[in-house]
This record gives sequence, C-alpha cells and structure tokens, in this order.
Amino acid sequence: SENYTFTQPSGITVDIYRPAITFNANTGSLSGTATIYPEYGTKTFNTDSMGSTIATIPTSTKEGYTFAGYYTATTNGTQMVNASNALVNNFTGTTNATWYARWNANDQTITYYSTSATTAYKTVTVKYDASYSMPDTPTKTGFNFVGWSTTADNTAEWTTGNQTCQGNK
Repeated sequence: SENYTFTQPSGITVDIYRPAITFNANTGSLSGTATIYPEYGTKTFNTDSMGSTIATIPTSTKEGYTFAGYYTATTNGTQMVNASNALVNNFTGTTNATWYARWNANDQTITYYSTSATTAYKTVTVKYDASYSMPDTPTKTGFNFVGWSTTADNTAEWTTGNQTCQGNK
C-alpha cells in the first residue's frame, strides 16, 4: 500500500490510502499480477495504488483440482472472487489483505482390468489426491494373482494396501 498527500488550494489536506490485495494460490499456481489495488466500495482493481490502470484478477490453477474462488482466509472467511474469477463483493477494507485460492478435488476414474480380459473387472471413482483401497483379489483357476499394475505391460506393480489417486488410470 502507499499513502499520498494532496494539498487543495484552500489549504485542506487530503490523505489517500489504497490498500494492496495480494493473491495466494494456496498450493496452486498463480498467473497474472499477484498484488492489485482495489477502489474502495467498488468491484474495480488497479495495477498501482494511484489507480492509473485497470487490473484483472489473477487466475490460479492446480493439477487435479477445480478453482473455487478467492477467500479472505484459507478456511472459512468471506468469498471475494467466485469460481469464474469474478469479484462477488465490493471491497471495503482499509488495510492490506491476502486472498487465498480454494480448491475442489476433481473426481478421477480408476478402472481395473485383468490381463486376459477386455472388460473391466472393477471401476471406482475417487477424488484426486485421496487414498483408496485396492479391489478384492480376482481369482482364476490354475493361476496365482500377483498384483495390479498401472501399466499395460505390468512393469509398475503394487499388490495391497492403500494408494493415492493421481489421475485417471
């Protein structure tokens, strides 16, 4: 933020203070200007504290997640920018502030196939970065099940326990 003092011809002094809003991608990536200056009581932002150029709200992205907006706190807080990156509340703050991106985990589809079949053994939907359990062990007469693989050529094997979803498989 910056303070400016102007002296009117009548001897009246007016101080103009325009606080800065800093955007935090909150484990995501930020594209655009990280700090902008709002016009008090409006939905207009500027690239500098003098209000010379209209600014756009920076965008945030995060792999496996959908942007839910910017909020005044990492949890709870007031939503200031919606998922479409539009300001939803007039800015009425008088001090510098940080607005934090919020994220919704995307659904991911995991499909299990046996190597000898073309139809799915089991399909599950899991949130990105969520832990999930392996399906029941399939059986086939005369064969021993050795594990599930994330590759068709069976080069990346894991057999039991929980896994973390990192995309559609």
